[in-house]
Amino acid sequence: MRSITFIENKVGFAVGDNNNEDGSLFYSYNGGISWKQYSSKLPDLHRIKHLDTDIWAVGKQGVIVHIKL
Repeated sequence: MRSITFIENKVGFAVGDNNNEDGSLFYSYNGGISWKQYSSKLPDLHRIKHLDTDIWAVGKQGVIVHIKL
């Protein structure tokens, strides 16, 4: 994982990749104890941030991913 953000104590999102493979977006509802894959087949993602319930991830080739919770 390259970048993690928590929007609440227990709700978090993370981005990363598996070496030269596609990027992935993960989420946790238990404070990061376990993670589930939200989406795969994304370009290599580098950073993730949130503003209220908006999740923004940026990555390779200028990709921007937006999730509205």
